[in-house]
Amino acid sequence: PIYLGDYWKSAAGAKDRAYNDAFAKDLVTGNHEALLKQYGVGAGSFSPSSVVSGKAPRTVTEADVVKLVKQQIASGAVKDGAQTVHMVLLPPGTVLKDGSDTSKQGLGGFHGSYVDDSGKSVYFGVICYSKGSNGIDFTGVGRDNVTITESHEFDEAATDPDVQTGKLGWYNSKYGEIGDLAVNSGLVPLAQAYGKDSGGFDVQVEWSNKDGRFLPGT
Repeated sequence: PIYLGDYWKSAAGAKDRAYNDAFAKDLVTGNHEALLKQYGVGAGSFSPSSVVSGKAPRTVTEADVVKLVKQQIASGAVKDGAQTVHMVLLPPGTVLKDGSDTSKQGLGGFHGSYVDDSGKSVYFGVICYSKGSNGIDFTGVGRDNVTITESHEFDEAATDPDVQTGKLGWYNSKYGEIGDLAVNSGLVPLAQAYGKDSGGFDVQVEWSNKDGRFLPGT
């Protein structure tokens, strides 16, 4: 995780950051990750997070995220790797933009990649601090909304990392990526699109081939 802005150093932000770090560790080793094994995803690991100081930006775009990730890697603040996903966490109130879509219209986050100077793909995701009218307010609790969206984007980054280049991984031609399947198929109402994983964190449910239903983990 890369935490953007001074909020993450405040008393409330430090608690949210510690909670999200614990979630990120659990996400790649718990029963949610076990469900993703059905889609070819192996066990993961957690690298130390980074906090980028500064005033909270009013808006953040994909170009901003790519620039930030490049700076963090170049400075050594975060480690890069062929299968690393750099998750950028925005502070409360910052509006996320993706083309004409914004978090004020229900955008919670997205994932993508860029090619560095050596020709290697670098993977990232960006997560809005969803609360109220900004992002997707699943539960009314900001940190839980963050983990739900973060699991969605991590799942898609792990199963369909090169979607921006047209080299598709797991992709359903009708409903989209793995994280979109529950909601876009109409099979799961938004209020039931998340649940607790084995670590007690809120995550999005995903389709379990083993169980024949949507689950937070298996």
